[in-house]
Amino acid sequence: MDRTIVVQGKFESPFGKGECRDEAHVLLRPFDRLTAQSVPQEPIKIMFVQSPATEVPSHVVGVILYSLGKRIIFFPGLRDRTATMTPKNGAVMGKPIHHISVEPDLKDWHATTANSKHHETIGKTRLLEPDLYHLFSMSVRSTNSLEQTPELIEMSVSTTEKDGTRRAERFSSAVKDAEHQLITLDKKYDGFLNFDFYLDQRKDKLDVSYKSWLPKESEVHELEAPKEDDICKVHSIELKDLLGSIVVKAAWLRGSLKYEAIFWELPAN
Repeated sequence: MDRTIVVQGKFESPFGKGECRDEAHVLLRPFDRLTAQSVPQEPIKIMFVQSPATEVPSHVVGVILYSLGKRIIFFPGLRDRTATMTPKNGAVMGKPIHHISVEPDLKDWHATTANSKHHETIGKTRLLEPDLYHLFSMSVRSTNSLEQTPELIEMSVSTTEKDGTRRAERFSSAVKDAEHQLITLDKKYDGFLNFDFYLDQRKDKLDVSYKSWLPKESEVHELEAPKEDDICKVHSIELKDLLGSIVVKAAWLRGSLKYEAIFWELPAN
């Protein structure tokens, strides 16, 4: 006999405020396989941003995990996932982006749209030096382009009487086991917020320098190169079974985007 159960996850202050029951929210999308099909859940890492550093609630940059299929998966925390420009022919996605996947060979990345298994390659990674990859970058007009962080997430799941308790426990455990990365950035000027994603597989990381890359001029109204006093933060993320670390560099860049959000790749040498 089928029934509907409610499973909940708690995010402690200062990350969130209020409640969320929208299954399209970035904090719920990574769990859809777990709750719908009882598929084992990979450990997830959640990135939040506060800018200014006193902002409450924070906003969700996205959720990242390493899948059983050996893909790096990123669920973007964009409020409007249809108004996102991608490198593929400079096109704007007409459907909501569910997640971005970096292929196992680390050469390409693709977008999967909501409620669909369809995906297409929309970007290329770039090998910057041996064992250091630029995967992709995401720019947004402001933190308001990202979803706010709730304190409580809640999902309704249709399941059998026998399976309900087990799925609820798995969901609660997955939320509890998720690791949080909080990025705090001061904002000194009007500009847009940029996130560069790298895979660093180098053995010697004592002297790490991650360059600030810029989107193409066609994707912004005005663009200035970062200055030495610009505020940026670098966070390193470890994912189970993934060789190397995901490194995220966040910074306010001087200029203004033509789009609410863009995903972009580095041009070939």
